[in-house]
Amino acid sequence: MKSTFFKKIQITAATAIIFFAVTMIFRQYFNVMAVLGIRPSALPPALGLMLGPFGVLGCALGNLIADIVSGYSLLMIALGFVGQFTYGILPYLMWKSMNELVGDPSRPIRLNNVKSVVQYIVIVLVNAVIMAAFLGSIMQSIGVSPFVSTSTLMLFLNNFVFCIVLGIPIIIFMSARKLTKNQVTLSINERLILVFLIAGVVSGGLIGIFSAIELSYAISDPVTMWMRIYMYIAVNLLAFYMITIVFLWYCERKITIPVESIAQIAKNFVNGGHEKKDSVAIVKECDVLIGIKGEAGILAEAFKTMVLDLDIYIQNLTKITTENERIATELNVAKQMQADMLPNVFPAFPEREEFEIYAIMQPAKEIGGDFYDFFMIDSDHLGIVIADVSGKGIPAALFMVITRTLINNWARNGIEPMDVFTKVNSQLCEGNENAMFVTAWMGILKLSTLELIYSNAGHDPPLIKEADDTFHPLTTRKNLMLAGMDGVKYKQSFIKMQQGDKLFLYTDGVTEANDCQGNLYGKIRLETILNRTANLKPRDSLTHIKADIDKFADGEPQFDDITMLMLSII
Repeated sequence: MKSTFFKKIQITAATAIIFFAVTMIFRQYFNVMAVLGIRPSALPPALGLMLGPFGVLGCALGNLIADIVSGYSLLMIALGFVGQFTYGILPYLMWKSMNELVGDPSRPIRLNNVKSVVQYIVIVLVNAVIMAAFLGSIMQSIGVSPFVSTSTLMLFLNNFVFCIVLGIPIIIFMSARKLTKNQVTLSINERLILVFLIAGVVSGGLIGIFSAIELSYAISDPVTMWMRIYMYIAVNLLAFYMITIVFLWYCERKITIPVESIAQIAKNFVNGGHEKKDSVAIVKECDVLIGIKGEAGILAEAFKTMVLDLDIYIQNLTKITTENERIATELNVAKQMQADMLPNVFPAFPEREEFEIYAIMQPAKEIGGDFYDFFMIDSDHLGIVIADVSGKGIPAALFMVITRTLINNWARNGIEPMDVFTKVNSQLCEGNENAMFVTAWMGILKLSTLELIYSNAGHDPPLIKEADDTFHPLTTRKNLMLAGMDGVKYKQSFIKMQQGDKLFLYTDGVTEANDCQGNLYGKIRLETILNRTANLKPRDSLTHIKADIDKFADGEPQFDDITMLMLSII
């Protein structure tokens, strides 16, 4: 409360000082008659509108002090105080009353639309007429001049012209300071109005300056000269602002306000989270603007269409997202089912001491087409399989399940690998409309003699380490891949393994892993890491190989399934 009181005192004191200083300058250099001169008469109305009654009081006090310093009579001082206060308070009261009529009594003075500009011009025009009549009556009563005289007209013109030429810049400046303080930016419409208002002020000022220069040589009577100057300025301002107001009114209705409305609609739509209720409200707002002829109406219609299209897109996207989430859940289940289908418990045969086996499979997608398998056909025979189905994803995974099941079932019947592949190939070719195929390698190890019989259906040959030798490709007789052609008779090969031998099976996802420059991991690097880890157990060796592949890829996406299996004869 105390700070508010001191603030009002500061406003009164500041406006009094400003008004006194400016008034004394004008009285010194622009006196026309004893009580008549060129006065900065925009200050009381402009400061009253911007600062309220205490701004008006300050102007009245400043005039009071100036009258005392100028040596005016006590009557003139008193009348001057009342006149200045009345002159400043009337615009404030008129602005407030007009706003109360439209239901917005607290609306501040801002020349930000045509309505405000017209309201300001009407107020200062009426105020100039009232004050000219008031001062004219006083001058007639004290015998200075008749009520209807050039002096009264000059008072009217002085007040009106200064309220336009000086009052508008004062209001623009003080409004801009408030906006800057409140971090409010000017709209397109406000900027356009300000440009034309300032242009009008500059135009009126230039007319006044040039007229004063020209008429000072042609007219000796100062009253007549200033009357002519004021008339020139007034006519210029009248013509300029009439045209300007019509133009700005058109811009407000057809361009600036509609564009600002669309911009606000867009902002609200973005901040509203694109909810359905927001879209309905926005469509209604756009419908109001669509009736405007011209670009603004076209823009509103385009924005409405965009909102409706976006609603449909979001609805579809929501459905797709829900469906994708469902599919992702099902794929995770399928991934787990696929992992559970392959032997993944290690040690796989803890009761068998003559060999050790370990395998890993990492699909490129949620589920893959690679698979490995190992199983005891009987107590003396171990079956080993690795395969790579063409393609990836669900189709490859389904084909993989069929292939693994067929191979496993036929192998458990006690037939040799080439016969297993021959029968499986025949079955896979039946109804294979998608022309899928499988590369596979299968071996059957007789544990009592360590004899390995194996057949290769178009797969990369395994790498074998025999005794103290290094890893190298296992010699194999190549055959056509499975499901490639019906009626193919597969062949097989034979090798006798020994204690200390290791057999490494893999799919091409290992050697074809690539880095960021497109370089392939390759067979040479694979053999190098295998030889480096040759003395490790199968689990440790495959773990090192997988880590080396990841290091080589350095974060590049995996494009193919990676499957590895290692058998070690103990």
